[in-house]
Amino acid sequence: MKKVIFIALTAAFLTACDKDEPVLNVKPGSVPETVVPNKPDKEQAGNEADTTPPTEAELKSYFNINTDLNVYQCLQLIKESNEEKDIQGRKLHVTASNVVSRNDEEGSFVSSVSGTVNGKEFAVEFACKGLKKKPARFYMASRVNVTWKEGVTSPESLPIPFDEFYRLKKSDKLTAEFLSQWVRFYSTSPDGSDLYDFTDEDIAKTALSEVRYDEGRIYFIVTYDGLVGKTAIREQPFIRFDKNLYYKNTVKTTKEPQYFYMQGVYEHLESFYGNFLEFSDDKVFVAEIVPQSKNCNKSNNTITCTLSLTTYQNSNEELARFEYEFKGFKPLTDLKNEWSLSTTSELNSFMSKRFASAADGDVSEQMKRYAISNWIKLAKSFVKRDGQLLELYVDKGRLNNVEVDAWIPASRRVIHADIRLLAPHFEVVSAKKQGKNLSLTIELTNANEISLSGVTATLNVAL
Repeated sequence: MKKVIFIALTAAFLTACDKDEPVLNVKPGSVPETVVPNKPDKEQAGNEADTTPPTEAELKSYFNINTDLNVYQCLQLIKESNEEKDIQGRKLHVTASNVVSRNDEEGSFVSSVSGTVNGKEFAVEFACKGLKKKPARFYMASRVNVTWKEGVTSPESLPIPFDEFYRLKKSDKLTAEFLSQWVRFYSTSPDGSDLYDFTDEDIAKTALSEVRYDEGRIYFIVTYDGLVGKTAIREQPFIRFDKNLYYKNTVKTTKEPQYFYMQGVYEHLESFYGNFLEFSDDKVFVAEIVPQSKNCNKSNNTITCTLSLTTYQNSNEELARFEYEFKGFKPLTDLKNEWSLSTTSELNSFMSKRFASAADGDVSEQMKRYAISNWIKLAKSFVKRDGQLLELYVDKGRLNNVEVDAWIPASRRVIHADIRLLAPHFEVVSAKKQGKNLSLTIELTNANEISLSGVTATLNVAL
């Protein structure tokens, strides 16, 4: 009996092996059990094993081609793509390409491409249609338009040789290739529905002529591939360009204002501004202040005026006119370290009559009886400049068209004329008497309509 069972099991095992059936796992006296082996995912295994040449859809995905692109742009993408990419689960790597045919006006091309897919070599012809169409040659010339490219917000700051073109009448550097760095050249279909941007190939076929500037615009005539575009003055393409702003960018302020106070500079601006300006070419350009154009902003400590830019060679021909701001002047708070006072015989006599018999100590309350405006002019006032003390004297000036006291340097040198204190207001901070000496602390609290704090000076009066 045991022999019969053994023979039967052996036969069953051999039969299963011959038919690639699962192996039976049996034990004597038990029911046979089927063992099911693990199987790989069919789709994954299929993709990894699929080495058929790539489809048109796969190649478009590989090259990032879509219908918003023109033929030139697509061919550039094909030319620049040379890395392995995972496309729909397959490893695709294009290593070579060659244009078989192209029709830019129809928006189609055929290119031979070769490479590997999942490691296996392939070579196919890739045909692509439905791309953005290029206008016919005639329309490329006759319907061309130009504008500054997106992101160009201040074309007057670009390295465009406008002065050479405008002043020296040389336009040879203003070519389509040069301007295309910042200018968008584009054309449209006859119905105006589609915009076509000039490619590098198109720019190479484009020439500009009769370049001129007029009322904030640079005009030119475009010739495309030998065909001349619009020539009528009102129809010529143009880009907007402000020559006044361009020439303003050639002027800069020197560091000189930081050494001077604004109020005096404002009133004598014609004497100062020449040292405050520097030009891109100091041997060529010169600027003059337009009469009645200057203004000052006391809160910002700035001066604005209108400048007229000309050249030394031709001062009668104005190149540009623009508003210019001078800033960076010394703040009046710098007087903390520069302003001082000293007594005079007149002031000594004035105070002696009032305080000679007063008890020593704090006499601040008694000092309030005598308005500081009535006696401060008897003192000598100084401003320190370059290691020297410049004495100030009281003159008259105008503030908001009203005549006021003006403390100005006795020096007549223009370089000192920036020091000008209009309608200054003083206060006595402290007053102490010690024998024949009256020690006063005086604070300058306002001048030129600017409130000040901490600008003090000690004034010692002999009683």
